[in-house]
Amino acid sequence: NPASGRVYNHQYMANLAAPYSEAYSSFKSYRDNGLLELPLEFTIPIFENMPDYTKLPGKDVDTSCQNEILDEEFEETLNREEFPESYKCKIRLIHNTYANWTFKSLKTGLDFNKSVTAEKSVSSISGNEIYYDKSSGKTIQTEKGWYKANDETVSYYLDPRNFLIPERILMFENLGYSDNYTESVVQSIINNTFMEGYSVIDNMLYSSIFVEAGKSANISSVYLASLARQESGTKGSRATTGDEFTYLGVTYKNLFNFFNIGAYSSAESPILAGLVWASGGSSSVIVGNPSYIEDNSNNENDDNNNDTQSNTELETNKVEEVKSNLTEELILEKLGLTKQNDCLTNIGIGTKLIDIKNKMSDVTIIVNGLNDEDVLKTGDVLTITDNIKTLSYTISIKGDVDGDGKISSNDYVKIKNYIMEASGSELDVSKSVAADVDNNGAIGSADYVKIKNIIMER
Repeated sequence: NPASGRVYNHQYMANLAAPYSEAYSSFKSYRDNGLLELPLEFTIPIFENMPDYTKLPGKDVDTSCQNEILDEEFEETLNREEFPESYKCKIRLIHNTYANWTFKSLKTGLDFNKSVTAEKSVSSISGNEIYYDKSSGKTIQTEKGWYKANDETVSYYLDPRNFLIPERILMFENLGYSDNYTESVVQSIINNTFMEGYSVIDNMLYSSIFVEAGKSANISSVYLASLARQESGTKGSRATTGDEFTYLGVTYKNLFNFFNIGAYSSAESPILAGLVWASGGSSSVIVGNPSYIEDNSNNENDDNNNDTQSNTELETNKVEEVKSNLTEELILEKLGLTKQNDCLTNIGIGTKLIDIKNKMSDVTIIVNGLNDEDVLKTGDVLTITDNIKTLSYTISIKGDVDGDGKISSNDYVKIKNYIMEASGSELDVSKSVAADVDNNGAIGSADYVKIKNIIMER
């Protein structure tokens, strides 16, 4: 609620893309444990003066949408919440698969452009340089490996419509505690991390600790576990060991800060500054006595060296979290596809979504609105993610010019009308690629002859 406090009030330069990756971690856990069938509730922000769309630099606009109203009763709920049409057309797609999910609107009353400006000043991005702000003639580094994002990137991550898909929408889930989030669910999130087993401090499973913490604070234990993994990395850091350390002349021990709260990027050592914040300034955690600390102030350089090392550890964890091996070359090789005019092609008529998924089982592949046994069609958008990096492509199937997943006389007529420049015969990129059946880079009579022969040979 904007009226209840400051909206943009990060304590340090926050990872702009963190909700994006946290949401996918939660999605995988929910999917693997059957929780997506629960009646989940989502609260989705709406800004004033929103643009028609936003997109990441170098990426295409996500055009997935359903304008057709198939459920009148559900449509009434969207209307009561006063969702704009650009929201509703995406929510309808989700409703087709998860009919018991509820969507509420949060009318922020905030101007979108002003919000982008405010968010830009308190967040950072890591990864592709085309996301960085270079308005001053150079990139602005907020800490090692992290940079101030440009307006286009901030707009994309601030725009809720970009994440109205099952794999990302959990960033908008109401995060109250639920008994559905059992220890086994939490365990699936923290597997293959330093939190996979027992905590050495109290000899409890981390999964049990997160469940108890969630219940005590009335917060989703799944969210807490996802956030800890996001902030602490898979190997942990100085913020998760409780080891003794000295910072700014004071020595501490037995402090933990799994969420890196208070880790100001401007601090001498962000990770240690966060741990001091976690102490609440209490002297009860100080080792020794003040005179001992003052007498050892000459060790300041050694302490700084230790701080630098711990910074490096934290930065390594961050890099590890955003590193991805997913490349376009790998996708084309694994799937046996080719790329033409930014479309994926070399897909046979009758190919099902599950046929594609079986070729790359180590990533998540979705085609908006399709189930595994559905046939792929020209114009479908295929999205592949490895939880860190996401790549999307429009599908173009040779001969399927009308986008129904089949080759028929209608495709033949469309090509012929295009060649004759008949009114209304224009083809978008994916359909143009589909119409170039002989792969010579142009649409001509040879293409519709090939389609005609295919139809006559049946």
